[in-house]
Order: sequence, then structure tokens, then C-alpha cells
Amino acid sequence: MLSIGECSTIVCALIPLLYCSFALIWRLSTLESKPTKKDLKLLAFTIGPWIWLLLRDSGTELSTFRQVGIPILSILLIRETWQELIRGPIPIKQDLKKKVFVVTGANSGCGKETARMLAEWGGIVIMCCRSMSRGEAARQDILKTTKATESDVKLFELDLASRDSIHKFVAIWNAAGIDRIDGLVLNAGVMLSVREETSEGVEMTMMCNHFGHFLLTHLLRPALEKTAEEHDEARIVVVSSGLHKSMSCKGLLTDPDTELEEYGMFKAYGKSKLANMLFAHELSRQLVIAKSKVTCNSLHPGNVKTEVTRNLGPVMAFLNQLFAPFLDLFRKQPHHGAYTPVHVATSPELKGKSGDYFVHCAPAEKSKDADDSEAAEKLWHMSEEVVGILATSNGREAASAEQECNTEDKKEK
Repeated sequence: MLSIGECSTIVCALIPLLYCSFALIWRLSTLESKPTKKDLKLLAFTIGPWIWLLLRDSGTELSTFRQVGIPILSILLIRETWQELIRGPIPIKQDLKKKVFVVTGANSGCGKETARMLAEWGGIVIMCCRSMSRGEAARQDILKTTKATESDVKLFELDLASRDSIHKFVAIWNAAGIDRIDGLVLNAGVMLSVREETSEGVEMTMMCNHFGHFLLTHLLRPALEKTAEEHDEARIVVVSSGLHKSMSCKGLLTDPDTELEEYGMFKAYGKSKLANMLFAHELSRQLVIAKSKVTCNSLHPGNVKTEVTRNLGPVMAFLNQLFAPFLDLFRKQPHHGAYTPVHVATSPELKGKSGDYFVHCAPAEKSKDADDSEAAEKLWHMSEEVVGILATSNGREAASAEQECNTEDKKEK
């Protein structure tokens, strides 16, 4: 009969394998990313304690060395699994002195932690928040926990559900004389359990997550281009989600407001995240053709425990709370969710790179729909109409004209 010590050792030997297996299944089920060779190698290592347990003479008791060594090895493997599969790599600290970063949705979650990290690294951070009271509370918290000064962290009111608010924000921005943007981090996002429309008649999730950011980027484009010319680069960082893989371009383009089919919060959110991906794809294409020094990349911050789920329905909210202790084993905390946005916004390795998609601070595979150039251009036209931008003002025609000129030059040569 096994002793309590032996039973405990057997359990300890199994935990790393189970934890790593569940972590990989979680990543697949949430569409974060497919297992890499490195992930599978880690899974193989988690079998180590179990093999060590079996490599003993049958019928003999476990030695004290094994009873102590196996739990220690298991703890180390669990820690490695959490770091590699859940938290992900920590971005390398950069000197951001005098660099200006605009972060939307900066009052909570990943946005707040992104703003905090950029401020800690010496950057000037512009926090864009819908609620000024919550934004100010977040700003004060950042000032208390970093070496940033009052002038390093500024707060602006911005409601991405309102075109008027976006135009007002840019007007105040211009009046303040701020003409430098080294990084525009499009982070804000909502997930609603019930379909809502803005005062302008646009579905709320799509307006906040995509159309609002589309208009904001358009209005801040001159400042980004000016910064890129004067300081050799400027970056646009689009925070999307692995859920973009659950949606199709056909569904997005035929029913962006989720009016023709039954509304579902994950469906609406997934559509908006696919829209983020297509926006980044088309914008990057235009920037490359125009030979701009502004770059645009998209990313998935990971499965992060944030307030984006605060609007869950009663049943989903109850289940989320009930299983929270278990789910937290496989979810990032908000400050971990800031790692990839900060990496994409600041890493010297990414200078000049555009059109990529990142997960865990590394290039990752996006869905085929997210790479659909025709769908991306159609969405761009649709977005212009929704936010009231003339087609000639976004630079696509200029970029296309330049491409045609280059083609003609090649023919002449």
C-alpha cells in the first residue's frame, strides 16, 4: 500500500503534465495560437517527473531523494510552463525619453498597464479615456508607481463611440501644440452582451473597436507622418484579438452592424477584431506603397483578465466568477497583457517592419481572412462612409498613383 508521501509524490509528478496540456488546449480553444515546436518540447519535458517516478525498482519504496526531488522539479516545470505559455516573454526595456505615445482605453486593463510601462521607460504618454474621472484615477496611480512627472502623463477625453468626441479630441490636441507621435496604440475595446447603437446609429462594438479608431488614425496621420520624417519612424499599433480567426470577411462585410443575424457578444466582438486586422493590413499596404516611414502592425495581447468582460450577461458573469480561480491559472494579468503592445511599439528590431501580426512578442500566424486584400479595401471604403471621410483624403489614391508611376518607369527602362 502506498504511503501518504508516495501518493503526494505521484500527484506532484502528474501536475506539470496536466497543467502544460491544459495550457496548450486553452490556447487552441481561445484561438490564441497553434503550439510551436518549443511548446511541444516543453510538454515533453513535463513528462520528466513521471518518468523519474517510474524509473525505480518495482516493489520498492520511493527514496527520500525522489520524494523531495520530484516536487521540486514539478514546481520548476510549472513555473516554466506559466512563463512560456501563459505570461509570455518580457519586452526589453528601451530608453523612450522625449518620445510621445498615444494610448486609447488607458484607464484600465491592458491600456492602463501599457501606459504605465511606457511612462516608466521615460516616454511621454497621452492617455485617451472616455471617463475623465476614471482616467484621472488611473493617471494618478501611474504617477505614484513610476518615476514619471505630471508633464509626462497627460489625460485627454476621448469617446470612440462618438465622431464629435474624436474630432473634439483632435482639435484640443492641435490647440495644445502637440505635433509629435512616436507611437499610436489603438487599444480601447468593448464587448457588449446586448446590441446597442451609438447616437449616430452605428452598432456600438464596431464603432468603438474599429470605426472610431479608423477615424482617429486618419486625423492623427499628419502628426505621425511629421514625426516619422523628423525622427526616422512612427508606429501604429493595432490591438486585435485571436478571436478574429472565428469570423469571416463575408460575414463582416455583409453585416458589420450584426443587424441581419442574431446578435451575440462574441460574434460582434470577433467581427470588430477582424476589422482591426483588415484595417492594419490595408493601412500597412498604403504606407509601404507611399514609402512612408510610418509602420502599422497588429497583435493579440493574450488571454488577459480585464474589464472587457464586465458586460457579460447574468449567466456568463456567474460562471466567469465561479470558475475564476481555475481560469486565472491560464489567463494573463493586465500588466502581462501590456508586454506585446509595448514590444511592438518600442522594439528596435521592428523598425521599418509593417503588416505583421504578433502574439507573445513574436510574429504569429493570422487567419486567411485577415490577409484578404480585396476585403480590406472594401472595409476601408465602408469605414470612410461610416465616419464621413472623403475617399480622396486617406491617401490611397496618391499611393496607387505612385505605384502606377513606378510601374510606368520600370516599363520605360
